[in-house]
Amino acid sequence: MTNRLLASREFLPYFGAQTLGAFLDNVVKNLVTLVLVYGAVKQEGGLSPSLLTNLIGALFILPFVLFSGLAGELAERVEKSRLMVGLKWFELLIVVLTCLGFWLQSTSLILFCVFLLGLQATLFGPVKYSYLPERIDEQLLTKANSYVEASTFLAILAGTLLAGVLVSQVPNQLVWLGLMLMTSVAGLLMAMRIPARGRSATQEQNKAQYLSLGVRLIYRSTVNCIHAAKQVNSVYLSVLGVSSFWCIGSIVLGNLPVIAKDNLMLNAAGLTWLLALFSVGVAVGAMLADLFSGKRLEMGLVPLASLGLAVSLLGLYSNSAPALSASASIELANQAQTLSPYFLDSVPAMHFGAWLAAVGMFGGIFGVPLYTLIQMRAPVGQAGLVISFNNFQNALFMVGGALVCMMALTLGARIEHTLLIAFAVNLIACWVIFKKIPEFGFRLIVLLGVRLVYRINSRHFDVVPHDGPALLVGNHVSWIDALVLSASCRRPMVYVMYYKIFNLPVVGWFFSNIAKAIPIAGKNEDAAVYAQAFDRVSAALQDGSVVCIFPEGALTRDGEIAEFKSGVFKILERNPVDLYAFAMSGLWETAFSRKKRSLGQLLAGSLQSKTIDVEFQRVPSGYNTPEALQGLVKGLRTRA
Repeated sequence: MTNRLLASREFLPYFGAQTLGAFLDNVVKNLVTLVLVYGAVKQEGGLSPSLLTNLIGALFILPFVLFSGLAGELAERVEKSRLMVGLKWFELLIVVLTCLGFWLQSTSLILFCVFLLGLQATLFGPVKYSYLPERIDEQLLTKANSYVEASTFLAILAGTLLAGVLVSQVPNQLVWLGLMLMTSVAGLLMAMRIPARGRSATQEQNKAQYLSLGVRLIYRSTVNCIHAAKQVNSVYLSVLGVSSFWCIGSIVLGNLPVIAKDNLMLNAAGLTWLLALFSVGVAVGAMLADLFSGKRLEMGLVPLASLGLAVSLLGLYSNSAPALSASASIELANQAQTLSPYFLDSVPAMHFGAWLAAVGMFGGIFGVPLYTLIQMRAPVGQAGLVISFNNFQNALFMVGGALVCMMALTLGARIEHTLLIAFAVNLIACWVIFKKIPEFGFRLIVLLGVRLVYRINSRHFDVVPHDGPALLVGNHVSWIDALVLSASCRRPMVYVMYYKIFNLPVVGWFFSNIAKAIPIAGKNEDAAVYAQAFDRVSAALQDGSVVCIFPEGALTRDGEIAEFKSGVFKILERNPVDLYAFAMSGLWETAFSRKKRSLGQLLAGSLQSKTIDVEFQRVPSGYNTPEALQGLVKGLRTRA
């Protein structure tokens, strides 16, 4: 599977181009910071190093605020491979101008190039992420995102480290300029190898809408991006989750140099160790997200990673206290030789570094499924707009986090207290997401309760459509059928369940509030519940959901498929949607079926690893009776 992705002409050149771009961005940005702050280039206007540092960061982020909307418009109006090539040419021009700025020792030109570099990154972001769902098979999409996420943070790490080595060990600036030019040219050549594709209908429609310049365009394009993201609630809130991690990362990394120097007594070399641990942690987390997800989007990782992120941030804070008193720390800070470059010689620094790596790892696990969800569920033809809104909101969150930290420090907070602000951001964002999208909590139960306990063999699950309404029917074997089905299929489902289940403690609350299941009763048992169930099923189908029902009406008592009821066809008469069937085998032997056994057999069986097979099929025309549908499911179970 990995070889198939890396060998793909659609992925490998794109992967190389974006990785080299991230590497180059960080080489240039860190070179500029070190050169201007440490005086290798004469400063114009008497700017202080602290002001220059903040100015460089602001100039790089500013284009994300101003032009993210425009970037999304371009990503949807221009064929993506052509746009990436054009942006790589723009990147090469920026590198040439930066080289000229170093040669002329012009602070103004170098700072202008930082702004242009931020603009190029702003324009490249939406096409970078909206390209993947168009060209990469959905079964490989999570893996592709994990590779992009991991390579991006490793490229950031490599670029940061290389900039420090060049400034401290390679005084000849011609070597710097040559390296930057070669990297830019290599990225351009990789982009040129990305296969072109004809315009989609959406791009042809967008082509008719001519771009115009000015403030009005920037405002309108930003509004269009916000509107595109808000069309799908889960997409909009996933963007919120991604932005919260960027905010957390900016708070942690923005205050890391001061914590490393004043609290942990590390010099620049020791700080490099910490940056390396964070970046490697993110890369490892991204790969773990791919490993745990398999071939499908696994949203259960998001709440799990969120919990891990919260614990890691608290651990980071608890190990960030100053090693010395404030007065002693100030005295030592003025003596650079007393700061230790040896990260491994400092036990507090090692503990802090371990928690920092954990923050990065859980952040990587947190981000990959959210990016995949955004790509998969973004409105058709508007993925670029949604990604550009994500970039816009990331920039706002990063600026907002910095302002809150500055305010807290002004009011007397210590530098390590900024880590508690990052912890609070994580809690607030996750509370909003999980309250508004119960599907995340449901998927967590599926992940912990089913996929980690049972081996699920799911065949032909991709016949269930990506979007749009559908009705799913199959056999009812155990109390955990709904969880097994959710672990087997990529689409979230609305389940129809016997109404008395909702009266059970905990279980009833879970299916009512988290799974959002629909209660149903027999017509002679409770006519009102019966009628209301069909009304709610109709409403769910009209809303574009997949509704799953068990036509047997009860759990099997002998392991065989019982007679199907006619409710399926009553639903189809009211809502003529596509019908899909599934059959499950292997659940009869679990502790959750009605198979009679002794307590010893029950305990022994619960400790054994079980394999559950689930087979899906689209129901062809002609299966218009309960008996015919039952026969189809029986045949599927034989194949499962």
